[in-house]
Amino acid sequence: VDARVWHTAEGETSAVSAEATEMLAQPAASADMDDLIDLRVLGGCGSGNVPRHHRHHGAGRWMHGGRRGDAASSPRNLLEEVYVGVPAIFGSVSLYTSMLAATFIGLGGENEHLLPSERAAALCTGLVLAASALVCIRRVATASKAIPAVAMLIINVIASSANLLMGTIGTPILVDPITGTSEYMVRWCEWGTLGFLMTFVAGATSARTVTQPLALALVIGLSCACGYLFPFLSSIWARSALTAFAIGAYLPIMPHARWPRDEPKMSPETAVSRKMVVTCAAMATAIIVDYLINNALAMAMGPRYQSGPNRPQWPFIVDCAIDVTTKLLLTSLAARVSTEAPEATLTAGIAATRPRAPQVIAATPIAAATGVASMAVPVPTGGEHVRRRTERASDGTKAD
Repeated sequence: VDARVWHTAEGETSAVSAEATEMLAQPAASADMDDLIDLRVLGGCGSGNVPRHHRHHGAGRWMHGGRRGDAASSPRNLLEEVYVGVPAIFGSVSLYTSMLAATFIGLGGENEHLLPSERAAALCTGLVLAASALVCIRRVATASKAIPAVAMLIINVIASSANLLMGTIGTPILVDPITGTSEYMVRWCEWGTLGFLMTFVAGATSARTVTQPLALALVIGLSCACGYLFPFLSSIWARSALTAFAIGAYLPIMPHARWPRDEPKMSPETAVSRKMVVTCAAMATAIIVDYLINNALAMAMGPRYQSGPNRPQWPFIVDCAIDVTTKLLLTSLAARVSTEAPEATLTAGIAATRPRAPQVIAATPIAAATGVASMAVPVPTGGEHVRRRTERASDGTKAD
């Protein structure tokens, strides 16, 4: 089916639907009915004229490159569903504000201002992410499905607010009782929240059910949130157990962090989702490696690696670099889904279908009805055997 039918006027699409209804109600003359036509691909207008057993039959396979079957079993962007996207966004915002309030109320006596280089890094990171949030606001206003765009807006707002708070006012900074390193508690409030939300957005962009994205997001969020508890543990055994748990909770994302190799054969959502999961895995890896290196150096150097005013400033600068890089990359990838043209989605789905034998192309009544000359159905050659299928619209019976 020619991708340009996406832009057919509503009246013409209705004519296509009426013609297709009559055609589908008759025995197939020369083509496999599974691949003949799908009204969802033709724009969705007039689908009420089609028998129930015809609706959305091939859309799942064409749009997502999957096997034959109902479209509901194919991967789709779950964030577009209100019952999925809204609770994830609301829960993340509630968690971040609660952790932030508890941190300032409970640890207000530990407030410190950042050192000069740290302050500059925090302000630059916060301003860049604030600019990214403004771009997300524009996408929310223009997107056909606003919930995924709102999720990316919240990610940038949380990250920007955390960095601007640390760069402008005094925030709680605790000294680790075992390693002596400085722990920036507002940073852990941010990472504990966004570890969950970013991973959930990445996985839910292309998924069949909410179970897998939710489970993966929860373990990554717990792994990042462990950093908030480290300064309160003075026992080496409790600290070692929590560190082992944090690393173990992070590992489940690694089998899913696979860069798409056959991207032309995938739907845009699936390809982008895999890239976003790789981004989240890289973020979690960078956080853990940075933390381990910082603490290992502190324990090895002892008093020379002090906290307080004489603390090294490079760990915080590295944190800012991780923060801004991963957020901008994730935002850029998410924008590809919202701006992907329908033609590209259809083309990617058709490219993933099974290869066919050499065929002759013949014009159909639908092409004549709409004036779309390139719409055609495949006609088998010579002795090629084709399974023929008839579906009657009157009683819904099927015969092969």
